[in-house]
Amino acid sequence: MKKSIAVVIAVFAFFIVEAQFAQAEFDRIYELNLGNNPQVADDAIKKAEIKFPNEAGVKFLRGMYQYKEGDENNAMRSYTDAIKADPKFHESYLQRAYIFEKKGLYDKAREDVTTYIKINSNNYQGYKLRSGLNYRSENYQSALEDFKSLIIIKPTSVVNYMDLANTYVQLNQLQNGKNVLDNAYAVPGIDIDMLNIVYGQFLLKQKDFEKAKQKYNLAYIQAENKFEADDFSNFSVCAYKSRELDNAIVYVLKAIKLAPENIEDRCNLAAYYKDKENWNKVIEIAQAALNINNNHPLANMLMGMGLFKTGKESEAKIYLEKALRLEKEQKN
Repeated sequence: MKKSIAVVIAVFAFFIVEAQFAQAEFDRIYELNLGNNPQVADDAIKKAEIKFPNEAGVKFLRGMYQYKEGDENNAMRSYTDAIKADPKFHESYLQRAYIFEKKGLYDKAREDVTTYIKINSNNYQGYKLRSGLNYRSENYQSALEDFKSLIIIKPTSVVNYMDLANTYVQLNQLQNGKNVLDNAYAVPGIDIDMLNIVYGQFLLKQKDFEKAKQKYNLAYIQAENKFEADDFSNFSVCAYKSRELDNAIVYVLKAIKLAPENIEDRCNLAAYYKDKENWNKVIEIAQAALNINNNHPLANMLMGMGLFKTGKESEAKIYLEKALRLEKEQKN
């Protein structure tokens, strides 16, 4: 929900199909494509292809089917054929753009989604895709305008404010980024708790740990149930930076409960106990981390430190040397 510029998921929108290929039939096959019986969908598309061989909607449905089946190259060809059959069949541009993006062809993806937006203005999915493309391509000024458009279209979507604020940071306009988040509190219907969480994440990224902790704490008091594992993890880091070790431990344990395979949280927990000089706990937690990944440099380092501090120097040496070797290998 809160991930900034996260992976874009293709969403197939409904739209009007030319009269010769009835809307009801298009909708029926569309639903079959979304279902769990690909053979039935394929058979329906084949019948439509025989009856309407030049229809853009049929070609689009074939591309939709191919994409769902993992045949991206042929899906792209089908979307291209749909565009050739009807250049105003806007959804094909968007779906082809998703494939270009997945292949890392950001310029082609941006060209397609821009065409889509021109035909289908004020479309949320179009701006969402293009904003991410612009951001990842470091075209921050264009990304800025797209994020502003997203906020106009969907003013209560918290993540769009965070994306806009982060884009201002990339343009060396930190205060403008803060202003975006500050002003969002006045938006009718916005989720204040989620906004506090997002604001905390933003401030943590700027290393403003104390203010980030305050935002997380507000959300924690009002709506702990809205926290995800990474929110608890971030909250624990803020508490740790404020030297609130006991609180940091409480929050990171909640993160571990939600995401038990996250080795970084376990290493953080071990590091907190290291600062408390509870070396037996450090060993216990480091071992749990090593059970997940025996070749994690920090987990090995923490285990070595714990063993060394409890007088097991020969065992500690093995872990410490391994940690240094692993760290060197990863750097190379």
